[in-house]
Amino acid sequence: TQEQGLTETERLVGTIWCQTLTHLNKIPSKTASLFAVGGNSLLLMKLYYKYQTTFSFYASALTFDEFFLQSTIEEHAKLLLKH
Repeated sequence: TQEQGLTETERLVGTIWCQTLTHLNKIPSKTASLFAVGGNSLLLMKLYYKYQTTFSFYASALTFDEFFLQSTIEEHAKLLLKH
């Protein structure tokens, strides 16, 4: 399945995507853009706040813009691991 090739962090990010983008019934490809799977800037903001709660980082350390510009599960996981 798609989930087999995911790291633990990518799987957690994908799960958060599914909780936020309720039309998703499974974790999309880790290289699919959030915007290509039906996301928008409002949903990205919700993801950002869930990431802050789950991964405990400060907005000054990891900005919303970084997630907007790097919009895949794989890129989000890499950003989150850096902080």
